[in-house]
Amino acid sequence: MSNGGIIGPVQDPTPGSTASEAITEFTSSGTYNPRAGQTIVDLIVIAGGGGGAGSSHNGGGCSGGGAGGLREVTSHPIPASPITVTVGGGGSGGGGGQNGSVGVASNFAASSPIAASGGGYGGGGPSGSTGGPGGSGGSSGGAGNAGSYSPVEGYQGAQNGQWHGQGGGGGAGGQTQHPGAGQTGGAGGPGAPTTVGSPSASPSPTVYAGGGGGSFYVNGPAGAGGPGGGGQGGASNGASGQSGTANTGGGGGGGNGPQSNPTTNGGSGGTGRVTVREPAFSNPATAPGVWSLKDVYSYEKEGTWPT
Repeated sequence: MSNGGIIGPVQDPTPGSTASEAITEFTSSGTYNPRAGQTIVDLIVIAGGGGGAGSSHNGGGCSGGGAGGLREVTSHPIPASPITVTVGGGGSGGGGGQNGSVGVASNFAASSPIAASGGGYGGGGPSGSTGGPGGSGGSSGGAGNAGSYSPVEGYQGAQNGQWHGQGGGGGAGGQTQHPGAGQTGGAGGPGAPTTVGSPSASPSPTVYAGGGGGSFYVNGPAGAGGPGGGGQGGASNGASGQSGTANTGGGGGGGNGPQSNPTTNGGSGGTGRVTVREPAFSNPATAPGVWSLKDVYSYEKEGTWPT
């Protein structure tokens, strides 16, 4: 049954639609299929963290990798068609005396895409070459917020300190301080608290994207990984850096060069994630156009006429 095209095109009443809030997590790349009637979503998009540097120098510490960029966006418009979701992998840790690798970007490819930049690599060498730029920068001194977003997706990596104390990578929530003159590696920058992954009725912040910690000459204390999945720097003579936690975008820790065997590895960056929160909605039924009383009566009897 239809309005018969009395005025305008032939059409039927459009049924209403309702849905409760739902949360979908992507820990690997895939496709998001919007629910019928869903027009906006809330998002967390986190890129892969950068790898920490490795050491090939007797007793040399190395720098931590930067966290992957983190974007939290609310009320983002989406089309009715499927959306490709890319979850970036973590950068690999550097081998002896080598920089780590940059993390891989993540992306929610709606009509207006939301992307986050991969974390910057940690710099290698006995005093730590410059870290790479990224969502958050690798130590030492790699620039953050590579996508030039506002709010920022991450922060700069710390500068290296004295006495072979290597800095930590930047985090999505801030830059750590360099290790200074103390005999220690620098901690990774803190991650950022997010709430999109929790029900909106009772949000519970979860911290993601902490920077990787730096290591120190021989047996000095290692820098802790930043809260939110950052890997710790090599904690003792000859210890490799720890990897960032999977699906947090955490940066990898820097390796600690041994005196006996001059090769240690930096930790790999943690993989990213994409979280989609679909707000509850209620779309009313509609009946555009002009209808005869007979058609209205028939739809009303069927229970399909909008009220």
